[in-house]
Amino acid sequence: MINNIKQLIKWLPAVLMMCVIFAFSVQNGNASNNTSGKMCYAVAKVTVDDFAEMPKTQQQIIIEALQHMVRKTAHFTEYALLGMAFLIPLWGKFKRPIFAPALAVLLSALYACTDEAHQLIVSERSGQLTDVAIDTAGTLAGVALVCGIVWLIKKLKRKSEK
Repeated sequence: MINNIKQLIKWLPAVLMMCVIFAFSVQNGNASNNTSGKMCYAVAKVTVDDFAEMPKTQQQIIIEALQHMVRKTAHFTEYALLGMAFLIPLWGKFKRPIFAPALAVLLSALYACTDEAHQLIVSERSGQLTDVAIDTAGTLAGVALVCGIVWLIKKLKRKSEK
């Protein structure tokens, strides 16, 4: 019973991340643009000199220029976190160490496909295969980062034991 509860808890980060992704995906086009617009405004305030003092029209031009990059970076980051979250319950479950990362990437890629399919029915949104590719690349990066850190820790442990 306790082990079952522990196993369920290990899935919680992945489920929560899937809920976050779904919450962004269910926004209509206008709400989604407002969300990314706020993020673009925050990025511009930090990266563009005197942005806050610029006329609103000039600010809007900069925000629009940042939109695409911010949206795609958000896709990449969300799915990097999802891939990492999927590793938690999968790690150590297989005889071959490659299976857990491979399954984490596969599950994330499948979720990316369903996410984009879902956006086809959301008002003012569209599903994009390029977003699935970006999402999967993010997952690969997140999973590779975790695997690299685990590998490095194991290597350092072995070195200190000698």
